[in-house]
Amino acid sequence: MNTALKPVLLALSERVVDLGERIQGEDPNRSDADRATARLDLKAIGDKLVGFIPDTEGDDRAFLHFMLGSVCTYLELWEKADHAYAEAVRHWPDHVGLRNEHYYALMCMERYDRALEAVEASIRHGGETPDVLQNQAVALAYLNRLGEAKAVMFRCIAKFPTDDGAADTLRELDRLG
Repeated sequence: MNTALKPVLLALSERVVDLGERIQGEDPNRSDADRATARLDLKAIGDKLVGFIPDTEGDDRAFLHFMLGSVCTYLELWEKADHAYAEAVRHWPDHVGLRNEHYYALMCMERYDRALEAVEASIRHGGETPDVLQNQAVALAYLNRLGEAKAVMFRCIAKFPTDDGAADTLRELDRLG
C-alpha cells in the first residue's frame, strides 16, 4: 500500500466516528441541519474510501472495508454495509468489533440467521460479554427460538450478575412468552 494512504485512512476513521456520533447522538442541542451536514460529510468520506480500494490490499483493504461498512451503517445503507463488512470479514474473520458491527447491520436488514452467525463468531473469537450474549439472545428471539434466547440470558446473568442490561433483556424475553 502507498504509505501516505495509511495516515489518511486513520484520520478518516476518526472522522467517521465523530460524524456518526453527530448523526446518532442524543444531544438535544443538535439540529436537524447539523445531522444532515454530518450525513453529507459521511457520504463524501464513503466516496473517497471507494476510490482508495484499488490502491489497497491485505490488512489495509480490510480496514478500508470495515470503515466503509461503518459509513454505510451510519447512513443506513444496509445492503452496502453488509457487503463492506463481508469483504472485511474475508480477511479478518476473527475481528470481534467487525463481527459486532456486521451483526447490527444484519439485524437492521432483518437477516436474523446471518446476524446470529455473526454474533456467534464474535463469541468464538472474543469470548462472552454481556453485550454479545444479549445480542445472541435477541437474534434467537427474532428467529422464534425463545427458549434458547432465555437460556443464553440465564447464562449471561449467572456469569455477569451485576449487569443490568442482562436482567432487562431477560424480562423483555419473558414478556414475549
